[in-house]
Amino acid sequence: MTDKKTEKQLKRPDAFQTFFFHAFNLFKKEQKKVVLALVPVVLVIVGGLAWQYFRYSQQEKRRVQLSEIERTYSKEEKAPNKKKSDISAEIRKIEKAAKDAGKEADKALIDSKQKEMDKIVADHKESLAQYTAFFHSNEKSPEGWKAGMAAVEILSKDKKFEEASAILNTILTNSLGVDFYQVQVRLYAIAILEDQKKYDEGLKEVEKLIPLASSEILPRVLLTKARFQMESGKKDEGLKTLDVIIASHSASPEARQAIAIKAL
Repeated sequence: MTDKKTEKQLKRPDAFQTFFFHAFNLFKKEQKKVVLALVPVVLVIVGGLAWQYFRYSQQEKRRVQLSEIERTYSKEEKAPNKKKSDISAEIRKIEKAAKDAGKEADKALIDSKQKEMDKIVADHKESLAQYTAFFHSNEKSPEGWKAGMAAVEILSKDKKFEEASAILNTILTNSLGVDFYQVQVRLYAIAILEDQKKYDEGLKEVEKLIPLASSEILPRVLLTKARFQMESGKKDEGLKTLDVIIASHSASPEARQAIAIKAL
């Protein structure tokens, strides 16, 4: 059994309760000052959360818009595939009919149908316009860069290299520090310069790419450098670059190509 003194001690507030009561009384006394001190902190937190939500919602909006353009592109791809499939079916019918009749199929007719099929390409006029417009509205975002690359691919197939290069340069300017785009975009830009036989400009881009290239990509970049050097009349420099590939990347496919080029 507890005595009266012990009961009195048990009824007294403990240290936590005492601290709480003191804190509460202090808050009541200094309530105005505390609230005024907390308001800026709360505003900063709320503002930060609001900004994060706004950025996220804008990003989601861009992704939805981009997926809609990609659906347009897919539809454009399906139309020629259907035409090609129909012509393939016609060729098979011609071959079957000839076989059933014990004759040789009409080679000239089949060749004509094959050429007709080879000429069928997707018309990406609508998706190109959408990709380009989306890119120019979102030049500083990854979604905009992705749209720009899609537009570049279409433009390159149409041999519209100047328009493609302008988009690539804009992506390079706005994606500084993002190695994925700095590497992939430069690779595409270099390929376009090679198509245009602009080897000196291509070499400048290759030199910028070398420090960024991973060990998997580097042999390919060096082989491109050697090719550009030789095409621009710098044969000795090109041969030295081929030697670097053979010595430093001997297990790569590019090393075998380098050996073959040196043997010519």
